[in-house]
Amino acid sequence: MVRSVLLLLLVATATRAQTLRLHEVVGPGAEDAVTMPVETGPPARVGRVVLDVGPADVESVGLEVEPDGTARLSVWLGGTAAGALADVTATAAGGALAVVVDGRVLATPTVAGSVTNGLVAVDGLRAESGRALAARLRGDLPRASRPAPPEPPRGPPAGDPEGVARAFVEAVARRNWGAAADALHPDAHAALREPALGILRLEGATVRVREGLRDGAFPLSRVLPAARAGSLEALPDRDLAAVYLAGLDALGVWGAPGPPRTVVGRIPDGERVHVLFRGGLEAGRAEVTVVTVRRDGAGRWRALLTEAQGF
Repeated sequence: MVRSVLLLLLVATATRAQTLRLHEVVGPGAEDAVTMPVETGPPARVGRVVLDVGPADVESVGLEVEPDGTARLSVWLGGTAAGALADVTATAAGGALAVVVDGRVLATPTVAGSVTNGLVAVDGLRAESGRALAARLRGDLPRASRPAPPEPPRGPPAGDPEGVARAFVEAVARRNWGAAADALHPDAHAALREPALGILRLEGATVRVREGLRDGAFPLSRVLPAARAGSLEALPDRDLAAVYLAGLDALGVWGAPGPPRTVVGRIPDGERVHVLFRGGLEAGRAEVTVVTVRRDGAGRWRALLTEAQGF
């Protein structure tokens, strides 16, 4: 049961990808940097996300194909995204930024100064790739009836992959379900909603858990002391995720509390980082636990999943 939920978390993150991102371009010695493939050229080392562009931020997309088969992609941003682009490029003047779509670097242009007209331009694309990207970005343009999402807070990234992964693992080991939920990525919160409502029931002040032949119960106040929800469906995603983690404990999924887990490895994987711990979280397993983390819209590292590995 746990493994099927973890796979769902990965699917959810893939379907909630941003339209376009700008990353810092960093040197080989920078911390928390990852290597990404480049559309035309050698791989690039990129650091933190400095601008997330969602579908509602894109006003128009243009494409010009040259006789030599190369293309120029123009993405015009509006509203707060255009203002954020001006601020980001002013800060990055003299350096380089990576334009990233779906974990692939389209270009790493040098920033001459603040871009105040909202234009993100990418030169030198292959014509076929440029057409596909333009079509995809135009397909993501918001319809008039679709409200723009709230602008996420912007600022420097918080935490580090190992620290966030450890916070999640140790919160589970301590049975601190609120802290464990706080360490999870918002995409994970949303992805856990359906499985949570599938095994949990609220009876008065008691949460009943049933999955197959296993069942359990615990007071809602143990997880959410101030909750006054008349139904689990009314809980926000983060709170329901905390209750779900506690429900797995009532089913005997998590292992017994023990000493802090030791980080034994770290594997960069595009925009994700896989952090390896000695010792499993699941009951009856003494293997390696892998916690995958990715930045949220505000640049903070958050945990996507945990999974026992047999190596």
